[in-house]
Formats: sequence, structure tokens, C-alpha cells
Amino acid sequence: MMELSLQHVIEELTLLRFETALIVGSLVLLTAGMLSKDEVTYKVLFSITLLISLFLADVRDIGTSTSGAISIDSLSGILKILFAFISLWIVFFHSTFRRYEHYFLLLSIVLGSSLMLSANHLLLFYIAIELTSLSSYLITGFSFSRKGYEAAIKYLLFGGVSSAIMIYGISILYGLSGSMLISDMVINVQAGPFYHVGMICLLGGLFFKVGLVPYHFWVPSTYQEAPTDAVAILSIVPKIAGFALLHRVLISFELLSDPIYRQVIAVLGIATVLMGTFGALRQDNIKRMIAYGAIAHSGLVLPTLLIQGEQGGLAFVWYVTIYAIMTMAIFMIASMYEDFGIKDVKDMKGIGIQFPVMGALTLLILVAQIGLPPTAGFTAKFYLFSSIWNEYQASGATIILIYLIVGLLSVVLALFYYLKIPFHSFLGTAESPYFGNFSIISRSVVTIFTIMVLWIFLSPEFLNKIAFNINFIGW
Repeated sequence: MMELSLQHVIEELTLLRFETALIVGSLVLLTAGMLSKDEVTYKVLFSITLLISLFLADVRDIGTSTSGAISIDSLSGILKILFAFISLWIVFFHSTFRRYEHYFLLLSIVLGSSLMLSANHLLLFYIAIELTSLSSYLITGFSFSRKGYEAAIKYLLFGGVSSAIMIYGISILYGLSGSMLISDMVINVQAGPFYHVGMICLLGGLFFKVGLVPYHFWVPSTYQEAPTDAVAILSIVPKIAGFALLHRVLISFELLSDPIYRQVIAVLGIATVLMGTFGALRQDNIKRMIAYGAIAHSGLVLPTLLIQGEQGGLAFVWYVTIYAIMTMAIFMIASMYEDFGIKDVKDMKGIGIQFPVMGALTLLILVAQIGLPPTAGFTAKFYLFSSIWNEYQASGATIILIYLIVGLLSVVLALFYYLKIPFHSFLGTAESPYFGNFSIISRSVVTIFTIMVLWIFLSPEFLNKIAFNINFIGW
């Protein structure tokens, strides 16, 4: 019996090679941090851990483990590679000294998000979300300022309440089905009032993780006050993992075949797009504006979950990959401007004239965020809106058409808030010249991301090959 249990443990650790590398690397980093005060050491260990995990990532469609707790497919493997690749660039963010705990928490966020992609057991599902959430609460306060602590407490309070609601929903579903495995729950559970209460509570916890209305209140203050490199990870890795996990729940419990659930989710998605778009119009702080833009992006990712079949999966991969690249670039730029003491749009007057190359790179990344050519942002939104239109033609659902119209409206309104930055930087007049210069490393990294954004627009075949090689069984 013991040998059989040990065999199961070894089997599941083999399936979780990516996560095992992150755990070992995190512990090594934590130990090294207590022995060394050199930030370069932390960055090197952080990078080595992510590179090893990249090497160990498996993109095969393996299926479910013997115990049923872990499910590995091609899509989760591709997303894990995306998480590691995006996180690697954090070491190039140049700002204040970062303690070793900072990098440890970043690895914990990547680890928790990776486990979310593979969770087929509601207890593992909950532990993965809590690992990601607790690390996120802690790292939000790493700006070590009064407002940073306030943002961390707000995030913790909202997160604690949503976690309590989610675990209550899980307990109801477990009580009705007698199993914690999602696949067994679907077979055993009987729909009824308690079932719907449990499902709504479970979905509520996932809505918080991806920043959907009405669980979005933590996003603006967290993005504004947390360290910029941490926010870059928070806005990409847990969000994408949360959407993948949300889709697994929707598919496994066959909620997409229920017109009421589809209607409610679509309405929440539309409200999220509108909240993010109109909220961003009123912002002057750069990171807070990006935060509301990220809320709008969450609303735009959501319809890919409602589109059943391979087209929905392709739209999801396209959008989140390009979103990750654009978001990493915009936060890298925000970090560089912070080194000049620039945090608000009005502080950028004339900086594009004094530093024309940096101004041009910023303009291109913002054009990508809006979704205009010649950037990959246009490609992502074109494919997204085409998929939504095809879904409307297939289903005839009015709510899908409304979703498409609201999405197009958000692109138009995005012109008014994203382009405020280049307007001030190129057409504004600075009261005095900016002293100093952007570091060569930072400029090089932003240039690389900008080239990627332009290259994907000009040569979309690269992403198409990746997307078509992913097994979308169950999407």
C-alpha cells in the first residue's frame, strides 16, 4: 500500500516537473537570500530557476493523473512557458533595490498560477489560488510606503472575503457530490437551489482573481501602489491562469449550455469592459490608467470562454499571448519613467521631444494597447471580434452582438486615454529639461518587446503555428 502511494506521488511529481523546478528554485533563492545581500545573486537565481522550469515544461497532451487530481494538456504547457518567459524579463526592471523575498514571492505567484492550470481537484484548485493570492497580497506592500500598505490591506480584505465565499461554494458542491474531483462532481451532483448557490460562490472567487466586475475594486489601488515589476506579473500570470481555470469550471459543469449562466457571464463581461474603459478616461496617474485598461482587457478575454470549440481556444491563445507582451512592455516603460520621477500623465510634458526614440517606442506600445495597426494589438482584437461575430451568427444571441458592439466602442474610447501620454510627451512643453538618461538595458528590452509587437502583426504565422498545434479538446 505504501509502495503504491509512493508510486502515485512520484508519478504526479513527474507530471509537475515545471512546478517542482519552481519549488526547488524558490527554496534555494530563499536560502541564498539569508546568506547574501547582493541583488545580482537574487536575480541570477531567479533567472536560472525560470530557465530550468522552461526547459522542463511539457506541451504534450498527457491527460489526467492516476489520482485524478492533476490534468496536463497542451494548452496548460504552452501557458506555463508563457509565464516563465514573461517573468524572466522582470530582472531587467531598473528601479530601487529588491530584497530576496521580492523574487521569492514572484516565483510563488508563478508557481501558484501554474498549479491553477493543472488543478482537477477542488482542494488543489483552492490551494493554488491561495498561494497566488497570499503572495500577491504580500508583494503589493513591497513599495514600503503608507499608500502601498493601504493598497495591500485593501487587496487582502477583498481577497479574504472572496476566498471565504469560494471555499463555502466548494463545501456545498462537495456535500452534494461526495467528491472533490471535478470530473466526479459533474457525474454525481444534482442541479438544485444549493447547487446553484455553491456554483455562484465558486465562480465569484474566480471572478475576483481575473478582475471582473463586481470583483474589480482591488485592481486600481494595487496596480498604482505595488512595485511596478510585481504589478507586471500580477496583471499577466494570475489573470491568464484564472481565465483558464474559469473555463475548465464552465466546461466541466456544462454551464455554457445553460442560457442563464451564459447571459449572466456575458453581462458581467460587458460591464467589465465598460467599467475599465470609462474608469480609464478619468485617470491621470499612469499606472492607475493602465489598471483600468487591464480591467477592460479582462472583459475582452471573457467572450473567448463563451465561444465553444476550437475557434474560442484560438482566440484565447492569440489574445492572452499578445496581451502579455504588450502589458510587460507598458509596465517596463512605466518603470523607466518612474526613475525620472514621472508618475502622472501631466508630468510627461516634452519628454518625447528630449528622448525621441523612447517617445516613439512608448507610442507604438500604446497603439498596440488600443488595438490599432501596425501592431499585434490590432491582430489580437481583429481575431477576437471576428470570433465573436461568428459566434453571434451561429447562435443568434443578442447579448453576443451587444458584447461585440461594446468591444468596438472600447477601442474607440481607448484612443482618448492612451493617447494622452504621447500627446503630452510630444506636444507639451517641459518647465525644465529632464536630467539623466534611460539605461541602455531598459531601452533595449523595450525595443525587443516593440519589435515583437510589430513582427507578430507582420508575420502572424508564428502564433498561428503554435495555436494550431495546441490540443483544444474540451475547450
